[in-house]
Amino acid sequence: IIVPESIKYLSDWTELWSILPKNEHIILDKKICGCGATEMFINSGKKIILAAPRKQLLFNKYSQHLRDNFHLFRYMGDKKRYFEGITTPEEMITIKSNLYDYIQKGGQVILTPYDSLGYVVEQIKQCGLSVDDWIVVVDEFQVIFNDCQFKPVTEYELYRTLQEFQSVVYLSATPYLEKYLDMSEQFRNLTICKLVWPDSMVKKPQIEVIHTS
Repeated sequence: IIVPESIKYLSDWTELWSILPKNEHIILDKKICGCGATEMFINSGKKIILAAPRKQLLFNKYSQHLRDNFHLFRYMGDKKRYFEGITTPEEMITIKSNLYDYIQKGGQVILTPYDSLGYVVEQIKQCGLSVDDWIVVVDEFQVIFNDCQFKPVTEYELYRTLQEFQSVVYLSATPYLEKYLDMSEQFRNLTICKLVWPDSMVKKPQIEVIHTS
């Protein structure tokens, strides 16, 4: 996909929505970091679930949009408690209830760690809504390959949960090579959309190699 010369951030390129495949699981290779791909999705006006591998990524994005009606799953106003990740059964009931209320009131952007996507699906269904109305953006999806070495069950459950959605975008600036993606049932045969940026937008660093004896 050729990015026009005038585009600096993808959130400024509304035509991209009409170019990307619809109602399927795709890989979006954005090629460069900081190009506004995540912003494009969460500010699209569509129902978006942003799933990320690390809480810090989600909290940073949530903090940038405090005035927007975004829902950070598991966050109840206490940053330290959020990052500790220790949740009592009573707190979990409250966390689920907060998400349920958010969805019922028409909320459209949910931020969640990979391992909590199942809870999001549960609450969407509890509201009597279809998961097909939502687009899941799996940010930094290449992390799945690294994390599966020490938490394979969590990554497998993520894969199974994603199969419930009609629209999934695996997003990364550094995806694995296609020959390795094809070895995985999760990524085999998916459409890969690669962004091609104009030369004026890409500057390669000048590296001086110094040899020491």
